[in-house]
Amino acid sequence: DKSNLHISNSLSTLSENWIHLFTYRAVDRGSRAAFAGGVLLDHNGNWIFGFNRFLEKCNIF
Repeated sequence: DKSNLHISNSLSTLSENWIHLFTYRAVDRGSRAAFAGGVLLDHNGNWIFGFNRFLEKCNIF
């Protein structure tokens, strides 16, 4: 349900019942190892949860 979807680039615009999900991804060109991760932050920018994952080897196109 996209009616609850909110996209913001500023922590200051979130009310107390919202959190931010920041994600990242990277590929090592030499080994072709791919990784992804992210962090959940509350409306004050405080850390809630972080994660990372090795995604296997991939081709860069």
